[in-house]
Amino acid sequence: MTIASVSLVATLALLFSASSYPERTAVEPAAVAKSLDAAGKDEGAVLFNKEDYEGARQLWEPLAAKGDASAQYGMGLLYLDGLGVTKDEAAAAKFFRLAAEQGDTSAQVSLAVMHANGTGMQQDYGQALIWYRKAAEEGEEVAENNLGVMYELGQGVKVDPVTAVAWYRKSANHGYSIAQWNMGTMYEAGNGVPLDLEAAAEWYRQASDQGHSSAQLNLGLMYLDGRGVKQSNENALSLIRKSADSDNKWAQTQLGALYQSGSGLSKDLAAALSWYQKAAAQDHTSAFVRIGLLYEHGLGVEKDYSQAASWYRKAAEKGDEWGQNNIGVMYELGRGVPRDYALAMSWYQKAAEQSSVRGYYNVGTLYEAGNGVPKNAATAAKWYQKSAEAGYLEGQAALATLYRDGLGVRQDDKLAFNWFQKAAEQGSEHAQNNLGYIYENGNGVSQDLKRAVEYYQMAADQDYAAAQYNLALMYSEGTGVAKNLETAVKWFSKASEQDYAAAQNRLGLAYELGGGVTVDYPIAVKWYQKAADAGDADGQYNLGTMYETGKGVPQDFAKAKIWYQKASDQGHTSAQNNLGLLYEKGAGSVPDPAKAMAFYRLASDQGNTDAQANIGLLYENGEGVPVDTKAAAIWYKKAADAGNARGQVLLGSLYSTGDGVRQDQALAFQLYQKSANSGDRLGQFYLALAYQSGEGVKQDHARGLAWLTKAADQGFSRAQNDLGVLYLRGENVDVDYPKAMSLFKLAADQGEAIAQYNVGVMHRDGLGVTADKVVAQTWFIKAAENGEDSAQETLGEIHLLGLGVAKDYARALLWFKKSADQNNSDAQFYLGHMYQEGLGVTKDGPQAASYFEKAAAENHLQAQIRLARMYMLGEDIPQDKAAAERLLRKAADQGSISAKVMLTTLGAAK
Repeated sequence: MTIASVSLVATLALLFSASSYPERTAVEPAAVAKSLDAAGKDEGAVLFNKEDYEGARQLWEPLAAKGDASAQYGMGLLYLDGLGVTKDEAAAAKFFRLAAEQGDTSAQVSLAVMHANGTGMQQDYGQALIWYRKAAEEGEEVAENNLGVMYELGQGVKVDPVTAVAWYRKSANHGYSIAQWNMGTMYEAGNGVPLDLEAAAEWYRQASDQGHSSAQLNLGLMYLDGRGVKQSNENALSLIRKSADSDNKWAQTQLGALYQSGSGLSKDLAAALSWYQKAAAQDHTSAFVRIGLLYEHGLGVEKDYSQAASWYRKAAEKGDEWGQNNIGVMYELGRGVPRDYALAMSWYQKAAEQSSVRGYYNVGTLYEAGNGVPKNAATAAKWYQKSAEAGYLEGQAALATLYRDGLGVRQDDKLAFNWFQKAAEQGSEHAQNNLGYIYENGNGVSQDLKRAVEYYQMAADQDYAAAQYNLALMYSEGTGVAKNLETAVKWFSKASEQDYAAAQNRLGLAYELGGGVTVDYPIAVKWYQKAADAGDADGQYNLGTMYETGKGVPQDFAKAKIWYQKASDQGHTSAQNNLGLLYEKGAGSVPDPAKAMAFYRLASDQGNTDAQANIGLLYENGEGVPVDTKAAAIWYKKAADAGNARGQVLLGSLYSTGDGVRQDQALAFQLYQKSANSGDRLGQFYLALAYQSGEGVKQDHARGLAWLTKAADQGFSRAQNDLGVLYLRGENVDVDYPKAMSLFKLAADQGEAIAQYNVGVMHRDGLGVTADKVVAQTWFIKAAENGEDSAQETLGEIHLLGLGVAKDYARALLWFKKSADQNNSDAQFYLGHMYQEGLGVTKDGPQAASYFEKAAAENHLQAQIRLARMYMLGEDIPQDKAAAERLLRKAADQGSISAKVMLTTLGAAK
């Protein structure tokens, strides 16, 4: 199964929560408007409202000097904003104080605001609190609200949300929309009051009805999610749009997010960008980040990493932690900016300094990877811990991974499980996948395959490729879930579409073998190619096998070697073994047993038992090394002891013959049996031969037939041919020419030369088919060209005797020589005959005798008689009656009457 590590975070939550709007402030523009209403009792206020600030000053200034509180307040307004006078915040504060000390609540609020913000004076929450309280106790709604803010935020007082709610409620009951909005936020968060979404919605509604844009936004979000109100996309969009149209930058960004996601309205990336740009024009950093994301991912705009980085930087420079994290990611990955780990770290640390959980996490990733800083898993763990404890799921998953692997921390499966579980509960697909792995393997928990499937499913449903792959493996193997190859293919396909190389390889395997899909070699090659190009060693190996066998592509040994080599370079032992086989056979080039041995040893050193068996074969056959059956036995035993079925049968073969080991037929049989029971077709074949011959076991033709059939059913051509012979001859089975022909044909089509010869015999003799010498000769030629000596000898006879063709001594001689070189006694006899009679060659008695002698040594009856006659008569060789007698006795022992007559002639009959 695959365990995936956590990755960099460069995304923004799709929708903002109401609590994310940082509008809780004591700086309230409405306070100024309220104060002007109070000042509107005199002519100066009338002029002020007409923006005749000079006229207002001329009226207010002398009145203020006489102690008129309203005029003093008015003068404070003029000096605060430099209206008709040179801006002078200290002078504004002086006039506000004069009016405030006379009990003017508007001046008290304005003075409090200046103290709270440090405008024209040193910031002093204590003084702000005093003046807000004075005005609030007079029922001044702005003061009541702002006093609530100070208690909520702990400005000049201890944080006290209950008292904050009390003041907000007083102001809200006076109809002050901002206080109503604040009441909504307190109920929505359960801050100072029990959490009550319906109450929150009602307060937002009251503020919204007065045009409060943030309340409109928050109420819209509640309709969007169906929290405290009945879900309604229509109401949600209406309210959020009203807020956005009122230039609420948060609402504009939110509306853009809705258009981007298509939540409750048609997806429209152009509209999303337009709303983000409106918010960006108001310096809304979240909008900067959003626009950056569109450019980074090419959503509604052409992908442009430079533009993305530019927008992220704008947000970052204004202190936005998302912007800081995302520009850090761009520097880390080299997207739109030169790769610069130091700058990435700098931005991540800026975010971390703001207690950004993502910043903590990203700093950790640089330390874990050693990018721009010395690699330090322990330091990475500390940063991940900060992120994890703050509830960041990626940090939790990363910390869990370190505990699982014991990197930078003491290895602890239980802690790994706990942190993965926390992240998984938040929906982390990384963690869900890893929990699946933990339950599958029982690491730190009791193994629970069903739970493993559940967690893989959770992550897979989030399009997490590693989990899709793991889930596919569970279905393909029937682990923790009913085996279902079609479902396995579905999940392999989903992961493959995300370029998950291991899944692409398995999908290729499914199409090659027909697991859950119809066999389709070209499609198998397509997926193997994708996996191979991505560097997947299994994909490279499998692609190599397709080129080697010509499945789905033209057979190409050179390309097979290229892909095997790539896989071999990654330590893929099967690829190393297959390279050895290609070099041993000389596939696509001349045989190179030295290279073959080198690759076999490379694979063997990593425990590949097939390679160990192949090294044994090189020693047994003397390929690239001197023949050494003792060494062969040692290598076969290595493979056999490790359970390699081919090693077992090859070792059994040595015990059967006593080559390199003490002969032991019983042990040979046991080894054949182990190999056969493992499903090895060569083992099944040799076990069948043992039962048929009674070597190492009591002879049992029925069992021999059963094992021979098993080997044949696995496509083993030698078994198919031998089984065909049994049906042809009716040995321990009923004669069945069609079945025999079918088996011979199966083996022949695999290039088995003796089977090709047997097909020829069936056609020549009309066994189960209409006799056809032309078809027979075609099969004889195939077999002969594949080196089958019986076919070569038969072709020699055909051309010598003119059987269905014109006599052709030259061709006969050619085929007889090929067959004789393989020690075929019939061919040797015929060559002797041709030289003795001068057929196609110059008559040559000694050469004839030489061939007869070779055939006679193989107990060839006619050769023995011919050579004996030559010795008797001294025909072309020195007369030697003793040699003639020895040959004739051998022939007589074979039942030859001619030999007995000739012995009588020699006077040696007994």
